[in-house]
Amino acid sequence: MVTALTQVLLQGQRHSPDKALALGLVDELVEDADDLVPAAKRWIAANPGASQPWDVKGYKIPGGTPATPALAANLPAFPANLRKQLKGAPYPAPIAIMSAAVEGAQVDFDTAQTIENRYFADLATGQISKNMIRAFFFDMQKANSMVKQYGGADREPVRKVVVLGAGMMGAAIAYVCANSGMEVVLKDVSLEAAQRGKGYSKNLLDKAVAKGRSTQEEADAILDRIRPADRPEEASGAELVIEAVYEDPAVKNKVFAEIDEFITPDALLCSNTSTLPITLLGAGVSRTEDFIGLHFFSPVDKMPLVEIIKGTRPVRRRSVGPSRWSSRSARPRSWSTTAGAFSPAA
Repeated sequence: MVTALTQVLLQGQRHSPDKALALGLVDELVEDADDLVPAAKRWIAANPGASQPWDVKGYKIPGGTPATPALAANLPAFPANLRKQLKGAPYPAPIAIMSAAVEGAQVDFDTAQTIENRYFADLATGQISKNMIRAFFFDMQKANSMVKQYGGADREPVRKVVVLGAGMMGAAIAYVCANSGMEVVLKDVSLEAAQRGKGYSKNLLDKAVAKGRSTQEEADAILDRIRPADRPEEASGAELVIEAVYEDPAVKNKVFAEIDEFITPDALLCSNTSTLPITLLGAGVSRTEDFIGLHFFSPVDKMPLVEIIKGTRPVRRRSVGPSRWSSRSARPRSWSTTAGAFSPAA
């Protein structure tokens, strides 16, 4: 039961009524909302002595508790599997769900409810919850309103983007760009590293095909738009550059300099940094007026939000308006000019 419940809760998925019934999340389905009360009355009449399973003397949790040898043997792997599922992102809710399930399974029901309530209260009132409410409600409303203010439909779409760095973030950024129809050059220090980065997209698309969310033809078309590369000249004609290498200003400036002569003269220069000041990084590129921060939220393929950050130096309006990239990729934009809960310092 602990394993089954954590699989349902940790995934955070919506289920159709039929799937919910099959999983045991609901007891019965009715055709219409008007049938709900009559169905409930019939159930009560048919089960006059019904009680919750945990109120029955001698009740044991199906599948055992953490003290059961079979479950205890697998329990140490739970945190590692959760970290893998979250790709290292520090989301507190899944961790709290697992903790409440494991701790609650070792005590009586009333105590388990107290444990769950405390975890929930910490989540609901914590800073991360407040930040997420701000980002996904207030900031997204503001970002969407800017589409009306600045427009975007008349902007020439980005056709070619070069992503510098094929690590976890770079590979994910390449995927969302290719999935939006752009030609992507995924560049790293070696072709092997760039190819491994493309493998991230293949894994995502293989899962989508297996679950029926995409056809093999659609998946192949997306993969074909990603070209692994290790040579700067592969960036020729790129209209957008997104840097996603590790957080070292010297390395970031170096990778921008390597492709500078090959990209279009007015290409947008973007850094995905989450810790370094944008103004500092902008001082190291050839066209400061076209340099901005383009901060993606992890996991990139599941978080439909990108933050556009400008530093203290003047930036051309074309660069900081609702970008041609985010318009095409259908990602809401949030905006920042200084340090904040979700932005690096200017």
